[in-house]
Amino acid sequence: MKDKPITGRCHLCGQIKELTYEHIPPKKAFNNTKKFIYPGENILRRLKTTYFPWQLEEFGLERIQKQRGIGWYTLCKKCNNFTGHHYADSLINFIIQGYLNIKHYGGENNLEANKFYSFEFKKIKPLRIIKEIITMFFSINNPKFVLVHPDLQKFVLNVKKEGLNPRNYALYIYILKGSITRYVGITGILQLRNQTNPIVRIVSELAAPPFGFVLEMQPKLDYKNNIIYFANKFKINEQLDMRLSIPVYESNTEYPLDYRNKEKILMDYIKNKYIHFNQ
Repeated sequence: MKDKPITGRCHLCGQIKELTYEHIPPKKAFNNTKKFIYPGENILRRLKTTYFPWQLEEFGLERIQKQRGIGWYTLCKKCNNFTGHHYADSLINFIIQGYLNIKHYGGENNLEANKFYSFEFKKIKPLRIIKEIITMFFSINNPKFVLVHPDLQKFVLNVKKEGLNPRNYALYIYILKGSITRYVGITGILQLRNQTNPIVRIVSELAAPPFGFVLEMQPKLDYKNNIIYFANKFKINEQLDMRLSIPVYESNTEYPLDYRNKEKILMDYIKNKYIHFNQ
């Protein structure tokens, strides 16, 4: 049965048009089978219980079935076809090689969280890869995201355009380990560098096996897994072999930049309860 047409604002060109289904990540990157997602408003219900994030199914939380892979109606046909034609295959190749690298280490269970691993990629096109990654961030964010970041829009919609200011953007990559995938729109996070020097980080996070990606606005810290240089050092058709040092992070909660393992989450829960009852 053909889907009923959905009209809305395209997250990339910003025009009101009939929208098409955008797979995130691309369909051929093993995102073409039935999956379930928990909308943010439903997840908030869990916060009032003693259930932990990895117990959502046990809690009986209402979820949405995605019959043909995770994605949303976010892009018009023109933008979907454009990005799919120019960029998607490069990211798919990158993802497949990511899985092969993980297999080289004996699988995800052999990767130690918070440790960097050397991954080798053959014949990849970095500029096309980062353009497709940013396209995915347009889709997981509000349609108004394009109004705030026209430089990202121009970067994606102009095939040959190079360059993103590293003062304005950082793009971090990691190997996803844990029980929860994350699709988190722009969020402000208070991060304590020390007890007297907190900073506010503005981030959006997309974590779906095998990689997690974090797009940060006006980054204030410098991390080794920042691949924003994919946008600045390569031409659109430049293809090369590359070795990347990528960290492994666990995802066991709904919160962006939360890479605690389950034991740490449990201990923090007990500690917070103890503090609460002894105030």
